[in-house]
Amino acid sequence: MSERGQSAPSFFPKKLKITVDFKSDIGDNSCMLSKEKSMKNFEIVKDYYNWDNDPRREAPNGVSPDDQYNLAGRSYRAIGSGTEVGLFTNSNATEADRLSRKFVSYEGDSVEGNAKNAFFDGNIVRWKSNGRVPFGDMLLDFYHCGYITQEQMIVSAVEQERGNEEFWDNMKTVKYWDAEEGEWMVRFVPSDKSFDEEVEYTNQRSVA
Repeated sequence: MSERGQSAPSFFPKKLKITVDFKSDIGDNSCMLSKEKSMKNFEIVKDYYNWDNDPRREAPNGVSPDDQYNLAGRSYRAIGSGTEVGLFTNSNATEADRLSRKFVSYEGDSVEGNAKNAFFDGNIVRWKSNGRVPFGDMLLDFYHCGYITQEQMIVSAVEQERGNEEFWDNMKTVKYWDAEEGEWMVRFVPSDKSFDEEVEYTNQRSVA
């Protein structure tokens, strides 16, 4: 079962060249907003991506790939196979859809399946496997599928961003000479506690 919402990256390359492109969204369909944006804000900007004034596209649940979804200082867009059903991380809302192969799923799971693998820590949503908060796009799917409230989505997203900032604040950089490339490179080294379980699952209420 895939869990896309871990607060910390799951791998670290041995070599890393950094290229910054401020004109494009990040690959996980999100991008950081200006620091002026409220970290606790949730806003839907209608037709933000409909540059050519084409007929509006909208899934049965009201989610549109033409809209921008701003959550906890980061922006999201429904893209890929999930646009037909109005999802951000997946193309299957339910396990029944997944099992019937109703929609192609690149993750082989469903929003319902992921919700069963998450629990409530007060109002904050966390994964049962490691106690970390899912990424914002997964929280948006939980919200639009009716598993969590808007308030729970927002406070969870804010907590996820806090944990993400803490992770990078504790990151060390090591400069080294790469003989193959013939230049100096930078390696990112996480702290010893970067992957510690944040909150232990002890049979708290499941999201689904």
